[in-house]
Amino acid sequence: MRYFGGKYAIKKDLWEILNKETKGRVFIDLFCGVCNVVEGITTANQRIANDNNPKIQKSKNPISRKSTAEILQKVV
Repeated sequence: MRYFGGKYAIKKDLWEILNKETKGRVFIDLFCGVCNVVEGITTANQRIANDNNPKIQKSKNPISRKSTAEILQKVV
């Protein structure tokens, strides 16, 4: 599979794989970008999207206002 820089082109393949692996578990996307992958994860009991890009952080819900350390403390 060729990688073109974003996950949009391969999101359906990722959803198929990740939904099997995350069923009933926490899914964390540390480099979520515009959340192309997170939006299709339906089997996880919790989804966490994170990104270090300030422009992306401003456009997301309250979870984006938490630091990576704060998020990981709740998960680990």
